[in-house]
Amino acid sequence: MKIRHIEAKPGERAFGYLEASRTKSEVPIHIPVNILNGAKEGPTLLVSGAVHGAEIIGSIGLHQVMKDLDLAELRGTLIAVPIINTSAFEAGTRITGFDGENMDRTMETADPEGSPSAQLAYLYLTELLPKADALINMHAGGTDSFVWYTIYPGEYGDPDVIQKSRDMAIAFGLPQVFRSTPASWAGFHTVAKDQGKPAIMPEIGGGTDFKQNGMYQIERAAQGIKNVMILMDMIDGEIETESDKVEICDGKHEIFAGTDAGIMLWECTHGDYLEKDQPFASVYHPYTGELKSQILAPDAGTVLNTGKLWPTVDQGMWLALLGDIAEVVDVDFS
Repeated sequence: MKIRHIEAKPGERAFGYLEASRTKSEVPIHIPVNILNGAKEGPTLLVSGAVHGAEIIGSIGLHQVMKDLDLAELRGTLIAVPIINTSAFEAGTRITGFDGENMDRTMETADPEGSPSAQLAYLYLTELLPKADALINMHAGGTDSFVWYTIYPGEYGDPDVIQKSRDMAIAFGLPQVFRSTPASWAGFHTVAKDQGKPAIMPEIGGGTDFKQNGMYQIERAAQGIKNVMILMDMIDGEIETESDKVEICDGKHEIFAGTDAGIMLWECTHGDYLEKDQPFASVYHPYTGELKSQILAPDAGTVLNTGKLWPTVDQGMWLALLGDIAEVVDVDFS
C-alpha cells in the first residue's frame, strides 16, 4: 500500500505526513497517516478521528487497535488516521485553528487552493478515501458532553452500500444506531456513501467522568473498530457488542437553550419520552439559585443517547436530540 510517499509493503507498517500546504509562518497544514499493511490479501479499511479536535475517545481507541494488530495475520490494510485535524487537536476545539471552519462540513467545498479546512478535506477525499473499501469516521463528545451511538447514511443512495453501512453500524456494537439525524446530510461518511463506499460515524464517549469511565469508553471504541474488521474478514475473532439488541433511531429534533443562560439541570434522562412542550431542563440563576426558565421539548420524541452534561448553559447552546425508535433488531453475526 502506497499513499504518496508513505509506503508499507505486505506485513509492514509505515507512518508519514500528507501535506496540503503551509501557513504564512511555514507551519505545515497536513494529515498524519499510519498504514498497517497485512501480510495477507484483503480489503482496506480507513479509520479516522478528531476531525473535531476535542473528540479524541475514538483516536485513543484506534491507537489500541494499532498496538494489538498482528500484521502477519492481518488480511488487508488498515489506514489509521487518529488525528485528522491537527490544529483543532492542538487547540482542543471543534474548528480548524487556521481558519475557524468546521472541517467535517467542508466536503462540498473541498479545494486544493481553498481555505486550510478545504485543503485538508480535499487531501482526505483524493488521497485517503479512494484507497479504502470502507470508512469509519470516529467522533465523540467533548469535555462537557456525552454521546453513545453510531450513525450510518441510511436515507438515500445505493441500497447495497446502505445495507453494508447498516451492518457495520450494528456490528460496531453500541445499543443505538441512527439512520438519520438533522445533520446527516453532511460529513465524511455521507461523501463516502456517495462514492459507493460503506461508511459509519460512531459518536462514542466524552463527558466529565473520564477518570471513572474513560477506559471503558476507549475499550468500546477499540472493540467497535475490531468488530468491523471481523465483519470485513480482516481479522479473526467474535463480534462483541454491548447488547444483543439494537435500537434503530431517527434523530428528528434538536434541542437548544433559549435566551436564558446560567445553571442547567435536566428534568429527564436518556430514553425518556417527552411530549411537545414538556420540560427538558430547568435553568437557574447562578447567584441566587432562583428558577429563570425551563427548556421545553420542541416536539414529541425520545431523548436519545446524546447531550450536554456539564450543568452550565450558554444562550442558544445545542443540548440534545429527540427522535423516534423506528425498530429494534436482534444482533446476530453468527
